This record gives sequence, structure tokens and C-alpha cells, in this order.
Amino acid sequence: MYRLLHLIVLVLLTSFLLSAQGWPDGARWIYVQDDFIPDGIDEYREFLKTGDTLILGRSCAVISESLTIVRDGDVRRSFFQDFYLHYSDRKIDVYDPSDEQFHDLYDFTLVAGDTLRSYCMYGRDYTYVIIDSVTSLIIDEVEYAVQHITSLYLSSCDMNGTIIEKIGSDKYLFPRFGAADPAPGGFLRCYNDDELNYPEDMVCEITVSTSNPDALSFSASPNPVLDELVVSGARFESAEIYDMRGVLQRSIDLLESSTESATIDMSGLVPGIYVIRVFDGDAYGFQKILKVGG
Repeated sequence: MYRLLHLIVLVLLTSFLLSAQGWPDGARWIYVQDDFIPDGIDEYREFLKTGDTLILGRSCAVISESLTIVRDGDVRRSFFQDFYLHYSDRKIDVYDPSDEQFHDLYDFTLVAGDTLRSYCMYGRDYTYVIIDSVTSLIIDEVEYAVQHITSLYLSSCDMNGTIIEKIGSDKYLFPRFGAADPAPGGFLRCYNDDELNYPEDMVCEITVSTSNPDALSFSASPNPVLDELVVSGARFESAEIYDMRGVLQRSIDLLESSTESATIDMSGLVPGIYVIRVFDGDAYGFQKILKVGG
């Protein structure tokens, strides 16, 4: 009987911890990706809360990032990775599986003149910003702090602009990785959950089109990539890697025998964002790839 009661209490406590998050399931952030060279492609960084989990005794929201590419009426979503955020006492920490530690991300208790140390997941480094001023945003009679910030030191990542309580930076959910050109993110298009919609009159979604039924669906991993990129999940005859200037950097020709898997050597390419395109006859598919490292 005691064991059963203990189990019930443990289940109830776990359920409480997992539900005590700053964001309900389905919370969505959409950032417009910077694109300094017009190429006919619109890109968005989307974050979606997909669930909750416990890490080192802390309740964490599982936030999934994807890259959405819109071109000629086709909309493609490519999953990047999951992030684990702990939201408590108006502070947000991010868990980094590489060192199995929680790191500071946001602190909405800070006031003008304070310094925020924010962790960059891509650079595995901190960036430091000064809180220039704090204003407020009122939506549906609920007040949210808005911190206006400026970077203090040069680092692998950067954060400027404004930080909105519960939402985060208006440029990207994390400090932006400066080694990528352009850096992930650009500006916040919208945020939405069951309690908050920002901007208030914005429908926070990207309409999905199916105007290209012959589109190839494929996987390119790991993403971000250091040396070798494995392309799989669809039969294709060739694959090409382009930089953000539209210059061809890598290519694989497999016309002799169509295959469902291939490895592309990414070593030697400068860190940044690239487009991979795969072809099989008239069908094609494309994704964005983040190259990191040397």
C-alpha cells in the first residue's frame, strides 16, 4: 500500500513539474531568415514547443527548430534539432547536451544598467549584453517586460535589439552565431501560444503549398555539419552544394546508378549557410545546411 501511494505521489509530482513551463504545447516562434543576396528563396526559422521532459531534476520544455524554405510556391520544412529550455522565476536556462550543463539564456528580472550573460548554442560560448532600458508590453491586460540591449564584447555570437519576456530576442531565439553568413535568424515575424499572440493582429503560421507534387523529400545530416554530410531518404541522380552567393561549391554526379544515400565532403568550406539541391530527373528537393568548424 505504501509503495502504491508513493508511486501515485511521484506520478503527480512529475506531472506537476512537467506542466510547470512558461510555454504551453504548440507555442510557436517564427523568425524571418536574413538573406543578403536575392535568390528567389524565402527562409524562416521556426521554433515549436513539442513537449516537456525532466533533465537533472529540472522541468524543461522541448523546443524543436526547423528551417522553412519557400520557393516558387513550394514550402519545405527541414528539422534542425531539439533544444531544452528551463523557465523559472522569470529566467530561462538552456541545456547543452555536449557538456551536460544548464546555461543562462534570459533573465527578465534585470533592469537598466545590468549585464546579461547569454549562452550561444551554436558557438558554445557566452555573449554579454548591457540592458540599456526596460519598457513594457501589454497584451490582453497582461504586462511583459521588454529589455532593450546592446552587445558589450566581441564573441562568436551576437545579440542586439530587444528581448521580450516569454518570447525572447526579436532577432533569433538564441544569440546569433557570427561565423555563419548570414547568421541564423533575422527578425521575429510572430509568436503564438494559447495565452499570447504577438503581434496581436498577426496569424502566426506559414501556409504550406503542394504545388510541386514531384518534390524530393530527403534527409541531410548532421545539420549543423563539420566535415561529412550524409544525404539519404530519396533516390537521386545528383546533388549540388551552393553558397549564399549562388556559387556551386560541391557536386556529386550519380547518373550511372541512382542511389538513396551519398556522402558529401564539406571540409574546407568556410563556416556559413549553404543550400543543398538533389535531383532525380525533373524532380528536385533542396534544404539549407549550416557549416561549422574549420
